[in-house]
Amino acid sequence: MTQSQVAPTTTSSISVWLVDDNEEFCTVVSAALTETTTICCSQCFQSCEAAIESLKNGAKPPAVILLDIGLPGMSGIDGIRKLLDAAPMSKIVMLTGLDRDENIIRSLAEGATGYLSKTSSAEDLVHAITATVRGGTPIDPFTLQKLLKILAFPGFPKKSYDITPKEKQILHFVTEGLTIESIAENLKLSIHTVGTHLKHLYSKLDVHTRSALASKVLKERLF
Repeated sequence: MTQSQVAPTTTSSISVWLVDDNEEFCTVVSAALTETTTICCSQCFQSCEAAIESLKNGAKPPAVILLDIGLPGMSGIDGIRKLLDAAPMSKIVMLTGLDRDENIIRSLAEGATGYLSKTSSAEDLVHAITATVRGGTPIDPFTLQKLLKILAFPGFPKKSYDITPKEKQILHFVTEGLTIESIAENLKLSIHTVGTHLKHLYSKLDVHTRSALASKVLKERLF
């Protein structure tokens, strides 16, 4: 099986696609997500090629694509840009058991919005999907620890980009996947002020989205 229709998407639910070659895993995850009142896993695919073909054939793009790395044929990482080319408004969250440092960095650099372990609970998945739609960058705690160790690597050359202390605080929260509202609450700032800081960061780092911003921070070890 390369594709399965799981459940119809209602107008009030977040549409999710799951791309994973483990049929049993797909069944369990899609059922758990669709049991919620806010998320509907409308399609499951067992390869990137099948998902891309469906999009090219006119399928309505989902809000979020949960994407495995270790897929037959095209890998999940290699499929990120192709999926985003076909569905530029969709957000991609890697959902994988592979947690090598290079996979994490490459996934985010290619345009993935988040990175979660397959051992994440249904509650964590729901939270991550909701945060992604709201502009967050969800990363599970274990992966975040690995990223922080990568960022702390002493021999990696860093660029300053003239980032202010306040902007560094905001960048830290961005890489943790917090929404603008949560960042504002943590820093005791208005949402407007946080938005202004983000615009300055976009300009300084020459990026246009929060996922690209987080990716550049992680890739260049800006902390």
